[in-house]
Amino acid sequence: MPLTSGLNKTLPLKFELFKLLRVIGERTVQTIVPVEVTVPGSPANLVNLRITTADESFHLFTDKVVKQGVLVIEAVFCTTDGNCNVFTTTVPFSATVDIPGVSPNQEVDIQFRNVLIENDLQLVNGVLTGKVHLIEIIKISEFVQRFLPATQSPTAVHPRITTCG
Repeated sequence: MPLTSGLNKTLPLKFELFKLLRVIGERTVQTIVPVEVTVPGSPANLVNLRITTADESFHLFTDKVVKQGVLVIEAVFCTTDGNCNVFTTTVPFSATVDIPGVSPNQEVDIQFRNVLIENDLQLVNGVLTGKVHLIEIIKISEFVQRFLPATQSPTAVHPRITTCG
């Protein structure tokens, strides 16, 4: 199919095969993770908490995506004798989200982003206890191939046309 330029010349239009991503679905996932961990030593009070996610994996089922991972909890606390210590632990979690159009053996690209990690953890009698609230956005895309038009450079057809930069 020819393409007409503003100079009343036809530019040859050829098609090339491209591999593209087509979004199947995007969802917000909320997960509540209960935590109850004994802190070693003789902790008196909690100074700081840092919570991140790690070891995340995804499993596809018909119209569902299951995400598994661990919360890494790093707690800074003071002991009864005045020393500050750091305690790190991991707590496993999983979340299930419905995304219509997903199937188990599909080749997909999975993107996720942590939006919020908040907690109400407290240190009571040497036990770190409470809940962690995790909000993430998960986007699932599939690979598709499409023929798209690709024209020659205008400078090849019209030598007087120049490009800048």
